[in-house]
Amino acid sequence: MARPRKKPTTFPHYILLRDAAKQYRLSVDLLTRLVNDGKIPAVKVNGDFALEGEKLNAITKKIEIEVTLRQKYSHLRGIPITLVEAEKKYKIRRTSLWRWAQSGQVKVLNDSKWGMAVDESDVAVQRALHQ
Repeated sequence: MARPRKKPTTFPHYILLRDAAKQYRLSVDLLTRLVNDGKIPAVKVNGDFALEGEKLNAITKKIEIEVTLRQKYSHLRGIPITLVEAEKKYKIRRTSLWRWAQSGQVKVLNDSKWGMAVDESDVAVQRALHQ
């Protein structure tokens, strides 16, 4: 009786960090931050990071989308909007808005006893990304 064939082992494709920065036109600092934050899997090869190609492709696509959205909503940059107003206008729960502000995804322009005001362009971008 013949033994069942094993599936061939596939290994992820890795690309050196500096080569990835050139190929995707991203800064070395940004890619290093993404590695340190655990967003892109990486291994050390002779003291340099090598990034997992498949994950890198996914992250760079997300970055491209975010850049496009930031350009689209640039006319809203610097305009303050309260969490209550943003909740109504963008149909986002206030807890999500607050979490985005705490994590830095949305810039806080004013935080006083009368309420928090955030950058409306950041809210519009995050809303579009999370649809």
